[in-house]
Amino acid sequence: MFTQEELERVGIEAMLDAYENHQKLGKNNILPYKKNQFGETCLEGDWQAEERVIETFGRHKVPITIISEEHGRIEIGKEFTCVLDGQDGTNRLIAFMNGDENARYGTMLGIFRGTDPTYEDYIFNAIMEHRTSRLIFGAKNKGAFSMDVSNNTTTHVQTSQKRDFNMLEILADYYPGNPFNNTLEDYVKKLHHVNSLRSSAAHYVDLVSGKVDVVIECTRKGNLEFAVGYGMVREAGGVVVTLDGEDIGNKKYFDFGQKEHIPVVFASDIYVARKFIKQIE
Repeated sequence: MFTQEELERVGIEAMLDAYENHQKLGKNNILPYKKNQFGETCLEGDWQAEERVIETFGRHKVPITIISEEHGRIEIGKEFTCVLDGQDGTNRLIAFMNGDENARYGTMLGIFRGTDPTYEDYIFNAIMEHRTSRLIFGAKNKGAFSMDVSNNTTTHVQTSQKRDFNMLEILADYYPGNPFNNTLEDYVKKLHHVNSLRSSAAHYVDLVSGKVDVVIECTRKGNLEFAVGYGMVREAGGVVVTLDGEDIGNKKYFDFGQKEHIPVVFASDIYVARKFIKQIE
């Protein structure tokens, strides 16, 4: 039986392994590599990041079933569930490797108790933001943290405490070419200022670090990003709710929003979430 502390250590080790591999690959991260679970050719950086995480869980014999973007379903055991996205923001990875120093992306990992978990069943969630050498993670009932991999220092992070809605920083999964624009367009149009980093990983990092106050996205097949973001945001003091203000914690990961696009608000706290929802109604 693995304890939470043991799973945290394995999770951090897995993400650091993915980071080390990313650094070694350099520009090879964006080379076409092999067919993924959908029959599409993925990038070497996407595939290899997942490979390092899967190998780490296997090495420690964690009884876990991994649901990943590229590899698909990998069953090592049936006590825990892992969601894994090798590189969220693949287009931003390509942009960074081609000279855009502001492009952000990251490897996303979530560990849950059981084989049919709710979002509230999270144990450990992490995002390895390779460009900034930061590992952002949340551990159940312990808070959220930022580890600077370059000097191995870890600090506590939390969501912002703003109360003036006119000053809120808002991010949306809304940008030219995004297939989910139709779901969010009516809401985004009601906002005076909204930006997009084109990566859920980057969105969640900025929210849990207090840099932005609200993120609005919508569910999609897999929901790998949501599964990671939920626990991190909660541990940083934030909330994740649907437009009726309901926390998604009691929703089953394998059921909620897997076949439909449901708008979801990630916010610094419930007060901000309610004010934001009222603004876009």
